[in-house]
Amino acid sequence: MLTTIEIEQQIAPIDPKIAALHCFRGTYCTRWEPDYPTDSHGERIDDGDVIFNDYLEQLGKEYVSATLTFLPEVFTLDNFVFEDVRSPREYNFSTDRIFVELKNYYNQINFLRGYAAFHRAKFDFYLRERYTSRSGFISFYDNDVLLWEQKHNDDLDHNEIGDYICFYLINEHEGDRPYYKIDDIIAEEIDDRLRNWVYENYRYQNIDLLNAIDRAVAAMVESIPLWDRDGKVMLFDTAYRYADATDIYARIMRTYNADSVAVYGQFFEL
Repeated sequence: MLTTIEIEQQIAPIDPKIAALHCFRGTYCTRWEPDYPTDSHGERIDDGDVIFNDYLEQLGKEYVSATLTFLPEVFTLDNFVFEDVRSPREYNFSTDRIFVELKNYYNQINFLRGYAAFHRAKFDFYLRERYTSRSGFISFYDNDVLLWEQKHNDDLDHNEIGDYICFYLINEHEGDRPYYKIDDIIAEEIDDRLRNWVYENYRYQNIDLLNAIDRAVAAMVESIPLWDRDGKVMLFDTAYRYADATDIYARIMRTYNADSVAVYGQFFEL
């Protein structure tokens, strides 16, 4: 007679399952904010979303690779694969999240659920800490370990699968250092590589141009005219002119390439 695990393996879905890595705390006001280079005056050099989006992707790949070293052998480079990093529009209620593909899902989730069952009391505590509603927080997930145990593997979503991964990491690797979170442990593996990546991939050759654009935008604050329908200048306050100038600046940054530099360079008389 086939075991439950063997039956589930026979009906395993073709597509991989996606999981969220809950141990990652996002970039907003955490150690994962990028370490930007500075100019000769000690001022941060930042060309906006271009470098930040590249940084997020590199961070996600490095984080997944480092996490893998703390997982059991059922997780490998071939079946625990970086999917993407998703960021909220606003950071009021959520933060950046890293997602992975589990390409050997049934073997992987059966191991994790077996591990959680073996450490049932601790897993129960983990769920109650994470999913008990309280003032300022309404949980959309059950905090009862029995209900989790009754759920079929196919019905687990990316957050629930991520909880099994996170519980394993915390229970296995935080025990000896109660004030040292798994996110910090993973950071030890990749901090230097990320810092080097930022410095090696930054557009040093464009620093002078970026500084020139900054100066040009500042000058435009007091010089941009806004016209009414009759062609007469509308004397709006500085805030309106600044908004117009920074909008142009943002468009430069979004289309940052040789052609746009040449076009906007003429406009700014750089």
